[in-house]
Amino acid sequence: MRMGSLHKISCACIALACCGLGMPFGQTPGVTLGGKLVPRDSMYVYLLWGNSVLSGRDTPADTITNNYAWKYVMTSTCGTYKGTCPPQYSWQPGIDPMCFDSKNPLNGAIKYSPATPFLKRLAKDYPGYHFGVAQLSGSAWKFTNYLPTSGDYKAMVAQVDSLKPKAHIAGIIMIFNIVEIQYSNGDSTYADVVNYFNNIDTTITHFRRDVGIDSLPLIQSDYPVLGGKDTTSDYSIKGPWAPAIRVLMHNNAKIPQLIKNAVLIPTDSLTMYTEDGLYTHYNHNGDYKWANRVADSISARHWGPAKTTTEVPTQACGSYRTKASPTLRKVFFNGANNEVFSAAEAVFLPDGRRAFQGSNAQLSTIRLCPGVYLVRVHKLETKQ
Repeated sequence: MRMGSLHKISCACIALACCGLGMPFGQTPGVTLGGKLVPRDSMYVYLLWGNSVLSGRDTPADTITNNYAWKYVMTSTCGTYKGTCPPQYSWQPGIDPMCFDSKNPLNGAIKYSPATPFLKRLAKDYPGYHFGVAQLSGSAWKFTNYLPTSGDYKAMVAQVDSLKPKAHIAGIIMIFNIVEIQYSNGDSTYADVVNYFNNIDTTITHFRRDVGIDSLPLIQSDYPVLGGKDTTSDYSIKGPWAPAIRVLMHNNAKIPQLIKNAVLIPTDSLTMYTEDGLYTHYNHNGDYKWANRVADSISARHWGPAKTTTEVPTQACGSYRTKASPTLRKVFFNGANNEVFSAAEAVFLPDGRRAFQGSNAQLSTIRLCPGVYLVRVHKLETKQ
């Protein structure tokens, strides 16, 4: 079984906007950081679960602080960090690294996490509100690490219980599924691939009950369709492990259909970063695009604060060029219309070259403004 460069070292932190643990008696419900009380109605926290794709692997890191973004350190283990490890259960600035694992040392080559642009995008979209992400992720973790019997699941439940009186717990956001394929070695009968949906359904059902939020939104990311360098790669949707990938993607497709208040984030045009030649993590551009799609979904589904301005600007908010008059249409992405992006089997590189086949083509998706994308409707010659 080839595991590449994945390391079984966990990282867990909660990045939360302007908040602390204490609340003096008689004070307005909220959290305090740096002496400032942030009322509960101004704070929205999203729970992020995943593996090294969520921890981040590409550079450059984002180390610019934002007064509205902070992370809550869930673990006292900091991987290869050589300095003083941030205290467990302490609030820290919400900058990279969002988690400490074997390849995100604070004193080394800090990596760019998709959680960082996501957190800052929310702060930009909703002025006056405070946002955070509660991140629990570990290298080489499969979703089974989050089953209700696991210690990490129980730790997250406990922290949500402590945060609920002080902040809005606004949703669960997940990046998984490529590790399941790595462990499967392409076997479409591998238990964690076959039972992927059932495992997620079980965990979400229990978690919503255990934290007392029956309709807590779920945002799941689909399998990275640009995984692998080319069609010979094990991780390519057209490679030798494709049978297992198809089973897993079929399980993903059930999530918005069978789990209430759930959406699936498409991954077309989210480009990959090479680590040991595997192309199993998003690169800087892919992380940034992912963050925008998740934020667009939250805005469209109203899983954040109520906006005081129109959701989609009516004025032109982006420009684009076309090649050879492809079929194009403008789409408002709401997280529920994943089929507009993924059912077309669109896999293109940002330079306009069609992935794996080399012919020139228009980009599959171009983000024009918050929630508005230009989509090329195209089907590959061989559908998976």
